[in-house]
Amino acid sequence: MAVIKKRDGRYFCVYYDDTGKQIWKAFGRGPEAKKAAQAYDLEIKANKKRNRPVREPEKIDITNLAALYLEAKGSSLHPHTLESIRFLINKIIYPTLGGRDINTLSKRDLLPVVKLLEKRGISPATFNRYIAYLQAILNWGVQNDIIPANPFKGFKRKKEDPYKVPIITPDELEKLLGVAPEHLRWALLVAFYTGCRPGQTELFRLRWDDVNWQEKTITIYGSKTKKIRKVYLNDAFFNMLVDKYKKRDCDYIISYRGRPVKSLRKAWKKAKQAAGITRRLRLYDIRHAFATYMLAAGADLKAVSEMMGHNSTKMTADRYYELVKDLKKQAVSKLPVLSILESDNKNIRQNIRQSPKNIARIREKQSG
Repeated sequence: MAVIKKRDGRYFCVYYDDTGKQIWKAFGRGPEAKKAAQAYDLEIKANKKRNRPVREPEKIDITNLAALYLEAKGSSLHPHTLESIRFLINKIIYPTLGGRDINTLSKRDLLPVVKLLEKRGISPATFNRYIAYLQAILNWGVQNDIIPANPFKGFKRKKEDPYKVPIITPDELEKLLGVAPEHLRWALLVAFYTGCRPGQTELFRLRWDDVNWQEKTITIYGSKTKKIRKVYLNDAFFNMLVDKYKKRDCDYIISYRGRPVKSLRKAWKKAKQAAGITRRLRLYDIRHAFATYMLAAGADLKAVSEMMGHNSTKMTADRYYELVKDLKKQAVSKLPVLSILESDNKNIRQNIRQSPKNIARIREKQSG
């Protein structure tokens, strides 16, 4: 029996079980791992002296650990997160690390996982999200004493590009509304005029009871932020909301054939194709449009931030500043050019052409 430190910094307790098989039990890296390996070594030696059986510890791989993690945490995770974790485990982890004992893994063993993710052509942000899911599973295993250490702790994530919010133009939105089926068209209008997060988090949760008909407001509960916010409604949209309420067939504002809507992915994809929109646009970008066009029109930053359900005005400013700046530049360029500016610019251009430097250049060209 002995405690051995490998070149990669991992500590192992090496011993022989009752059958004479050599066992390498991993404890991770650092001082705590060393202490744990030494304590385990003393325990093995004590068992040998007392003639107690010394058996190989039960192996556990990442897929088994993930199953335990989902069993314990699954009910508190968002459906999209659950779907992403299951994809990660079944399509990425199982083909590369399935069956491997976690105690025998090191950062080097993560390379096949990285290559398989990269092969799918995902963005750095999506790549980092999958790695974060994997780290969460392993850290949970450590916290619950299922595994001694996270073998991928400290793995460096990819550098992400600065956040860029795509601007959906009014023309694109009009095209989408023109080709979308009725339930999608209505969902897009609600999202655009309320700034709701699309999907189950906010948009699909809206009920007619959430509308205050006297104040012309709608109350939105954000399951993501656990906050309630009030959004004032545009007059033209409010009139449409009143008409929809009279014809309602469901308690939910977004419905299809008398039932609440659960997904708009297929309808959204078909509508984009029918509208001839080939660039990457998501339903979430309708929410971005709500904030972008209000800020560009000079709306108060704090008011927009509160209606978006952001935690701070800084978050709103950081996310939308560049977009609003670009829109304001476009607006300034559309100002008419008055005749006095035309004549002044003509004189300026003439003076530039007659400047000593330009005259010297002209003479050089003529002599050449």
